[in-house]
Amino acid sequence: DLSPEDARVFEKESFAPVKHTAKETHLTLNTIYLNSSDIHSEIIRTCENEQPDFLILGSARTIFSSDILGGVVRRILPEVSCDVLIFNEKNFREINQVLILYFNNGDDYLLNYARMFKHNNETSFYYYLHSSGTNLSSVESEFTGISAIPVNGSLLQPGFLKSMDLVMIAAKNWKTLEEEDKLPIDQFPSFLIIHK
Repeated sequence: DLSPEDARVFEKESFAPVKHTAKETHLTLNTIYLNSSDIHSEIIRTCENEQPDFLILGSARTIFSSDILGGVVRRILPEVSCDVLIFNEKNFREINQVLILYFNNGDDYLLNYARMFKHNNETSFYYYLHSSGTNLSSVESEFTGISAIPVNGSLLQPGFLKSMDLVMIAAKNWKTLEEEDKLPIDQFPSFLIIHK
């Protein structure tokens, strides 16, 4: 257990980088630190009281796990009324290259989040269309406000994956992609898995 003073120091130090980034990008950010043995209940209660636009959770499991959305995260998803963004960090520094894994099955909300990352003109967006039966030109109209480059061919190209800073995917499509494509997850950069 942390003393109240240690908790305040830990909170200040832990949130300093994200607060700095929020300030630089002119985002309003409210952080809450709680020392609890029942984190699931505390998160649910805080969401009910605070009514956030979205909740950002770090993935406590390694990206190599067979169930990245397991544990506390899986319990939280159906119980909160806001979107949940699950961030799995792998040497993340900045957002310059973003790959959107797009299924065109109601996951167009990913594009709204991608637009939030368009805070500088140096961010490049790429998208991989998972559904082979979808007309590419009809999908491109969904990308209004984002100049996105389609990725043709296989996602298994290590050189391409290493050039990305972040991969975005809908939570409902994560398991499908993982199972169908037998992806080399260890070669992927940081993930942002979004549950709507």
